[in-house]
Amino acid sequence: MKKQKYVISIQQTKGGNAPLYFEISETKAQKIIDLLNPEIKKRRKQMECITATLIPFFKEENQE
Repeated sequence: MKKQKYVISIQQTKGGNAPLYFEISETKAQKIIDLLNPEIKKRRKQMECITATLIPFFKEENQE
């Protein structure tokens, strides 16, 4: 079975040049993913939903 090819792009976060695109092998793509895994985990943790309630904002001041 033929290995997959992947396209990656690299771009500066604050303006600058246009993104660079590269076609790479599946093996290189996996190495990049392994390298970025700590950042991927950090981003996923930031994106997790946090359950909150609005009850404290609607309680009457006279209630104790």
